[in-house]
Amino acid sequence: MLYYPGFEAQDINWLKFALLYLDEIRPIIPMIPYDKETYLSSHTIQIIDETNLIRPYQPDYDEGAWASQKAIEEFEQYLQYPHRYGGRFGHPYHNTNSYTIRDKWRNRSTQNYTLYNGKFSQDFHDFCILEGIASECDFGIKINEDLAYLYMSFLAERISILQEMDSITDSSKYNNLLLNRNKKIAKRNHLELQYAQSNIEINLPKNISQIPLNTIIELRSSNDFNQLRYAYVSEIKNLIVAKENNTPGYSLTDLLSYKSDFIRICENSFEMLGSIILTTYGINQLLNGNLDSASFLNVAAGAYIDSRTIPNFINNLPHSIENINEKHLTRKYLAQINNLS
Repeated sequence: MLYYPGFEAQDINWLKFALLYLDEIRPIIPMIPYDKETYLSSHTIQIIDETNLIRPYQPDYDEGAWASQKAIEEFEQYLQYPHRYGGRFGHPYHNTNSYTIRDKWRNRSTQNYTLYNGKFSQDFHDFCILEGIASECDFGIKINEDLAYLYMSFLAERISILQEMDSITDSSKYNNLLLNRNKKIAKRNHLELQYAQSNIEINLPKNISQIPLNTIIELRSSNDFNQLRYAYVSEIKNLIVAKENNTPGYSLTDLLSYKSDFIRICENSFEMLGSIILTTYGINQLLNGNLDSASFLNVAAGAYIDSRTIPNFINNLPHSIENINEKHLTRKYLAQINNLS
């Protein structure tokens, strides 16, 4: 997912959640001729170096030029009619004699956010300097946070469309403004994140803020964690489908139940006339994903299988075994989450 507006997440607890759940986040970072220590925090550098979570995205000229033109058109409206747009940034409407939002943007002491060169065009630079809403700095321009975040929503929107990526932000202050601007953000993805975050928090032995970042980085870097995480992500998606279909009483606990899936394998795939008894070895292999269709036949005992059903069984069984294995991996994932300390 494309991350914006800044180079790195400001909410450390959100970053911990991202390490536990997300495949990859791509902050928008242009080419900068300085050591990364000058513009990234030590924990972000550590995550980049030790995990596969963060992979910076470098915007190209066309993406920056499109966002720049869009921002110029929007900012012109704000500057001409500031009383109409104050509410959009959390400011009350002002009368003509009061301190306006336009005055705030032009006050150099409030130009506290750096937009780096490589994110915008020369036209945008000149417009902002001419209007007094930005000032020069070594890295690009200094601009008020309101306008910087809005500009980044335009840039994220363009990149999302061209690169077919959904966008994500941890900014609570500007969350609604940014989400409303970025039409590419999928409601389902945000619903998925809400379900995942609440479920992970339930399974944590303590508040996520009390768990050291290094502990979560080590878990993310372990050999089998990504396989478990992928299974958990898949089950969360299944949960959303169940919710959308108004399946009564459906919960993640229901989705992680092996029993109903195993009965379905027996009844639908085997169309059995007798019971199927699995050896202890067979059950263990099944739950650990080490059992293919032929092996399953070998470890099943006491079942009469009509030869006419075998082709259908061979076709359907791998998917059914995969579903059960995915649930098993998800339970292992939640067990690892539960062991964090």
